[in-house]
Amino acid sequence: MNRLLLASWRSLVLFWTEPIRAEPLAVYRILLAAVILLSQLTGFVRHLSTMCGDDPLLPAETRDAWLTKSGRICLLRGPINLPFLGEWLPDKIFGDHLRPERNRLQNWISDDSAKAWADWGAKPSSVYSLYAVYLVVLVCVMVGFRTRLMTFAAVLLAATFNNRMVELINGGDSLFRNGLYFLLLSPAGAMWSVDAWMKRREKTIPVMIEPWSVRLIQIQLAIMYLFTGLTKLNDIRPDAVYGWWWPRGDWLDGVALYWVLNDVALTRWSYAQFAVPMVVCKLLTWGTLFFELFFSILVAIRPIRPFIVLAGLGLHLGILLTMEIGWFSQVSMCFYALLIPGEKWVAFANRILRTRTGDMGK
Repeated sequence: MNRLLLASWRSLVLFWTEPIRAEPLAVYRILLAAVILLSQLTGFVRHLSTMCGDDPLLPAETRDAWLTKSGRICLLRGPINLPFLGEWLPDKIFGDHLRPERNRLQNWISDDSAKAWADWGAKPSSVYSLYAVYLVVLVCVMVGFRTRLMTFAAVLLAATFNNRMVELINGGDSLFRNGLYFLLLSPAGAMWSVDAWMKRREKTIPVMIEPWSVRLIQIQLAIMYLFTGLTKLNDIRPDAVYGWWWPRGDWLDGVALYWVLNDVALTRWSYAQFAVPMVVCKLLTWGTLFFELFFSILVAIRPIRPFIVLAGLGLHLGILLTMEIGWFSQVSMCFYALLIPGEKWVAFANRILRTRTGDMGK
């Protein structure tokens, strides 16, 4: 028993501390930034003038009360809720000079300055200019130029535009902001980046990084699936005849996907145009529920991990092809890059390079 506990403890310590290859994190950075960039170019860009133009559908000042109440930030609406030095320091660390009410930036600048800032953010030209900066920042994150700084800027600007046009966001927008937060904590520019190239590392030497930031992202994915699965069980109710010996619910009965495919607000086509047999709906419903509830356990079993990764990618591809829920599936699939070993990514990259070199030589 003691040996088992000791081995488990050792495995847990190594899970968090043993250096890992940097390629999966690099692929995650590239994919996440590319997906966010595409989501902006195909989404917010088209609605920017309507929502924030000369005669905006969402006037800038309508955000202020909501921002103040919710604690969210928006660089276009002044210093509301922006943290300052005192936000991270104990009270009275500098005596009475740094009082608790000075913790936020809005309490350090004058009312006139705050109003001038908000007035600047209400101008369409300011919105367009800052949005252009946002797009450039995403490109910098994708290529790994000043990666940490650009990721920090991307986090701030993503929050700014998501909170400025909150009526347009969906689960995909929330998930990619979450992904950026974790990316900010990681050495994301250690491999396959301009930063790494400028350091002139030897290409033959694998770059190793501390694993804890990658582990946090992997755990985030597992928690997302677990709680999504648990949420699906909210409608469980006892059977009219057998009571709790035979619990019922749309997901347990296998009809949830049938109802989703009949929801014209979600599906890409009418169920009447492409009717999925009920037996298929039930199998897919139960399969989805099982996958989400047990993903965190199954993905930890190394021999079957490739099959779990393929199942997850298949799940999100199916959602992408059949449902209109923004960029949630595309962002979710970015997280899977961290479940594939670095050696596999290197082999894949070498195969692509050999193919391109061969095509150029013909």
